[in-house]
Amino acid sequence: METLILNTEKEIPTVKIDETHYKLRIDMNYAQMLAHQRINKKMTDITKLESLTETEEVDLQKSIDLIMEMIIDAPEEVLDKLTDIQKFQIMKVFNDQLKEYMDPLVAVPNMNN
Repeated sequence: METLILNTEKEIPTVKIDETHYKLRIDMNYAQMLAHQRINKKMTDITKLESLTETEEVDLQKSIDLIMEMIIDAPEEVLDKLTDIQKFQIMKVFNDQLKEYMDPLVAVPNMNN
């Protein structure tokens, strides 16, 4: 009886920006995944506020930029052309793809608690 089946030959999804495909970094290691979750939590906490101070706006933008650097293999000049809405679209696609990519047996701590 098989207790675990692993497939190491998974296709890496891409996002097409201005006619060029860029790979999503869904194969990040555990430390990178935890860093991603920490930044994502910080960003989520900021977006829940009713209004933002200048410092919070700067922190939010830095968090968005850090997340983008972590999740997509695209040059800085390409990322700089994206609007925040486009960046959030890429983040959503990344999160959806990451859920599909990860083995359901891998436990990742929930940083939202």
